[in-house]
Amino acid sequence: MMVKNTDYGKLERGIEQYKLSSGSLRWRVRFSDESGKNRSKTFTNVSKARSFYAAVLVSAERGERPSVFAGQESITLAEFAVDIWTPEVKKYKAAATWDRDKRVFHNHILYKLGDRALSQIDTEDILDWKKEREDKGVGAATIAKALSLLSSIFQEAMMRQRTTGVKENPTIAIKKPKVSNNRAVRVYPLEAVEMICQLLRAPRFSDRIGKRREFLAYQDAAFLEIMLQTGMRPAELMALKWADISDDRIIVDKAYGLEGIKETKTGKSRSIPILDTLENDLKILRQKQDRDQAARKNRPSEYVICSATGDHWQQHDKNNWHKRHFKSAARKTVSWWAELNKREKLPEDLLDSIKGLLTARPYELGRHTHSALHLSTGITLIELSQIQGHSVRTLSEVYAHQLTVRAGATAAEEITEARDRVQKLMKTVYQVQSRSEQEASKQNERRMQPV
Repeated sequence: MMVKNTDYGKLERGIEQYKLSSGSLRWRVRFSDESGKNRSKTFTNVSKARSFYAAVLVSAERGERPSVFAGQESITLAEFAVDIWTPEVKKYKAAATWDRDKRVFHNHILYKLGDRALSQIDTEDILDWKKEREDKGVGAATIAKALSLLSSIFQEAMMRQRTTGVKENPTIAIKKPKVSNNRAVRVYPLEAVEMICQLLRAPRFSDRIGKRREFLAYQDAAFLEIMLQTGMRPAELMALKWADISDDRIIVDKAYGLEGIKETKTGKSRSIPILDTLENDLKILRQKQDRDQAARKNRPSEYVICSATGDHWQQHDKNNWHKRHFKSAARKTVSWWAELNKREKLPEDLLDSIKGLLTARPYELGRHTHSALHLSTGITLIELSQIQGHSVRTLSEVYAHQLTVRAGATAAEEITEARDRVQKLMKTVYQVQSRSEQEASKQNERRMQPV
C-alpha cells in the first residue's frame, strides 16, 4: 500500500530519514550499484542504514561500486526477491502471468520463508515447507508453481554468490507434485462469440456512457473481434500499431508487458493474413478512432486499441473492459439464447456451450475460437502454427481432436454467415422483449388508474 511521507530530511551525511503517515520511521541510502545505475535502499533500522552507508564509503575508496546488499551479513529471501529477482523476472513476463505468480509468491512463499537468510535455506527446509503447504490443503498445481518460483529465485541467487552466499539450488532435489495437464480447451459456437461482439458494438446495448460512447462501444467489440479473426494474444493486440497493418497482412512483432512494449511471448515475429471481414472492421475502427481523438484535440493514435490519451491500452484498461463490459455482454448473450430456446428448442450441447460463456475468458473466445474456425475450414496445422505462433505439436494436442472439417468453406465466409444468423436472432429476441416491456407497462398503467 502506498503511503505519503509526512516528515522528510537528512538525519546525517549520506542517510535520509523520513516518516510514513502511520508514524513509522524509515532511513534511505542513495548509491550507484555495480552497473552504475543510481539506486536507493530503505531500512527500518538506522544501524543497518549506517552499516550499509559505511560499506558504500569503503567501496568508493577502493574505486569499486557497492553491491545492492553490501554491508549485510545475511540477505533474506524477501530482500533478494524484492530488490533483484522481481525486477529481472518482470522484464520477460506478461502482465497477467506476473499477477498470478505474484499472488502465489506472496501467499505461499513470502510469509513462510521471506525472513529466512537465503544462504541458510536448504533442501530439508523446502521439504518441510512443501509438506506444510500440502497439510494446509493447497492444490498440487499451486505447489508446483510455487516450487518453480523458488527455483527461479535460487537460480538467480547462484549467479550472485559473492553477494548471496548461495552456491546451489536446494529445490533441484525436490520432486514436484503431479499436475494433470488437461490441454483440451472448450470451443464455443461462432454465433455466441459474434453475439457478444454485436452486443458490445451496439450503443443501445453497451454499458458505456458519455460522449465517447459510440467509439468506445465499437472498440470494445473490436478488441474481441480482432482476436477472433487473427488469433492474436491480448498482449500482442494491446501493442499493435496501425503501421503494422498493410493492405493484406498484419505484422506481429511486439507485445505489451509490465515494463512497457516488449517482444512477443516466443521472441519471434509473424505475419497474419487479413480476412475480408476484418478489413472492413479495421477501416471503420480507424475512422471512429480518428474522429474521437480529434474531438479530444489529440493527434491520431498510432495504436489500433487506444486509451483516452491515444496511448496503448495498459493492464488496467484491459481489466476494466473485461469486468465491466465483456462479462456484461456474455451474461446478456446467455440470457438471449435462453429466450430463443423457449421459442424453438435448441440442441442440448449447444445450450451447454452457451452457458459456459459465464465463465469464459476473452482469450478462449478469441484465440481458441480462431484455431477451431480455421482448422474446421481445412487449413493445415503448419499454416495455422505460422499464423498463431504456436508449435504444430501444441495445436495438434489442444485443438485438432475436437474439430470437424467443412470442405469448401473459408473463415471469412463462416464469420459472415454467423453474423447474419446472429443479427436475425437478435432482432427476434429484441422484438419479444419489446412486446413484453410494453405489456408490463400497460399493466402498470392499469394498476395506477383509480378504481
